[in-house]
Amino acid sequence: MRSAIRSNARWFSCGLCCQIILQGSLHCLLTLSTIALLSDEAHAQPVSELPRTEYYVAKELYGAGRIAEAAEGFGVALNRARKVGQQRWVDSIPPLVMLGECNYQQGNLAAALEQYDAALILLHDNANWINMLTFGPERLPALDGSVKGIDWFTRSKPSTSVAVPEAIQLSVDPFQAQPLPGGGIAAPVNLISRLDASEVMRTLGMAMLRRYQILGPLAKFSPLAEPIAQDFSRRPNTLKPWVQASWSVLAGISQMSTATQADAAVALRQGVLIGGQFDYFMSPLALLALAELEGKQGNYGDAITALQDASLFSAFFEQHAEMSQALQQLGALGSAMQRVEMLPALQRATAWSNKKSLLAFSAGSVSSAELAIYARQFPLAERINAQAAASLRADVQLPRVLAQLDFNSALVAFAQDKKALAVPKLHSALSRMRGNAQSGSPVESVFQTQMTLTLLGSNRISATEAEQILDVLLAEPTRHDWFNSPIKTLAALTTVSQPAYERYLELAKLRGDDEQIFLRMDRLQRQRLYEALPLGGRLLSWRMGLQDVPTDPRAQVAIQRATQRTPELIATRDRVKSLAENLKRGPMPLDERNLPDDLKKASLELGRVAATHENLLAFQALLRQDLPRIAPGGIALSDIRSKLGDEDLLLAFAATNQAVFALAATKQQIAMWQIVDPHILNDLISELELKLD
Repeated sequence: MRSAIRSNARWFSCGLCCQIILQGSLHCLLTLSTIALLSDEAHAQPVSELPRTEYYVAKELYGAGRIAEAAEGFGVALNRARKVGQQRWVDSIPPLVMLGECNYQQGNLAAALEQYDAALILLHDNANWINMLTFGPERLPALDGSVKGIDWFTRSKPSTSVAVPEAIQLSVDPFQAQPLPGGGIAAPVNLISRLDASEVMRTLGMAMLRRYQILGPLAKFSPLAEPIAQDFSRRPNTLKPWVQASWSVLAGISQMSTATQADAAVALRQGVLIGGQFDYFMSPLALLALAELEGKQGNYGDAITALQDASLFSAFFEQHAEMSQALQQLGALGSAMQRVEMLPALQRATAWSNKKSLLAFSAGSVSSAELAIYARQFPLAERINAQAAASLRADVQLPRVLAQLDFNSALVAFAQDKKALAVPKLHSALSRMRGNAQSGSPVESVFQTQMTLTLLGSNRISATEAEQILDVLLAEPTRHDWFNSPIKTLAALTTVSQPAYERYLELAKLRGDDEQIFLRMDRLQRQRLYEALPLGGRLLSWRMGLQDVPTDPRAQVAIQRATQRTPELIATRDRVKSLAENLKRGPMPLDERNLPDDLKKASLELGRVAATHENLLAFQALLRQDLPRIAPGGIALSDIRSKLGDEDLLLAFAATNQAVFALAATKQQIAMWQIVDPHILNDLISELELKLD
């Protein structure tokens, strides 16, 4: 059973990434007093602590933003992990997950996913690992929760911080263990090891949460989703409250990738605090997962509260990855909800991170700068942005942070009517976010679309499963998409996606669903239009929304809020109309050099005001605001046929790279066929009419 799961799980990464080879010197580790640990003599000595010391050194490098060097260190830790026979044991999970984190931070989603999958398969192969630990009778020591500086927010619920044991003694030494038939192990107990169980559980939670974020709608189709959720549904034998609480968090995160997300939220809330009163090392991760669920349900206020707590707890427990994610999401939702009063607190959290973690500092900086933009404190935003850019050395590989820095610069430049500065920064931001040969695809939805087509083409998912996934991925961006990350949404909208729409159409053709064929033909044509428009049609939506009263209630609300916050939108729009009308009333010579002075002055002013208005529109188009793109709604074939007269004929065409889809409908019947040679379109109409006679 387990070998089958291991084999099936490979479908998620097969063909998408290659094995990561860790090479290069370990000078970064050697300079941190680990020479003895890495020497041959030390390697031959028995070391009882798992994972090895170099793993924790690599963690510090990771927090410092030295991702490539950290990956080397995690590779060494993985190579020195223990094995049972030829199989790895659970002390390999932390370095595997952190290798995945290094790839994720660098934008290589496929390689990251492979490492997360490897860690979860290893968990499944050793599902009983938690019951191999010997838990002592000691009570968890309370920690001083009033650490200086960690006070930027007020905890939503009073709690006392506690420390779990740094390592738990094993009942069996896996290095000496021998596998038994049926999956058991036998080993002498005279050689004892100690395992950092809390680090294993924390990294398992990180892997499952990050995997859920990367896979999106693909997650529930993964062969790993249900087995891993089943593993965590079985409670550990020990009744230690901190172990039970940790397991509840892991169970909740695992359920996020299944159909039981409601149960996931319940389990996560149970595990946030031990006994409802003690925060501990899993509290930040539980709160990040809860914020993810709350945000997707539109409960942004609750999500912000969870993220505020997560930022405090992750800072206290010095968890760099969790702190970075909490600050990034706080900035995103704070900007989306116009919670500009959060800016001073976010700045204090960022300043505190400056000496602790470059990863968290850079995330907090870009978030603070963007929130300052929404507060219309543009000089402050520029200053924060410049400080963050200065901290990112050449050896720091954080493409998302660099993209957000460029994006913030573009926002400020558009708001200040500096298009010449804004456009290059915007192009740079979108280019970074789309990825390249080295960084893969940092936009998760684009990666998911590519992955869906790859899996479908290799028959690893069915046509029905592919349609379910593409229904979500090819839908119009939701309110949550714009609120959560406009830069990712715009990068996805401006990435060529026609092959996915074409395959989506072909899947409807395979089922012979005339209604869906017609609808998807229309969507394919609209997508071609969007890809030819600036910002994927988003800019056009704002221009049209200000010229006419929108019929969509969402658009009405967005326009009303925008004009209240930026009255210049209305003032420049009206001024453009007024100047244009004045020019129309005056004489227009053939040579504009002969314009009268008053009309020449009006013409120059029109150009200036129109440019300012366009900059303001671009600024609005880039913000975290929920304005649907201008487009006709989905056309229902049944509605159109009901309006056809007895002699009317409806013709519809959609050309793909492989063929031309043609549909003809009268009031009484429908005909649809596919023409493989697109060059015979001239004969198509007569052929369609003959088919219907």
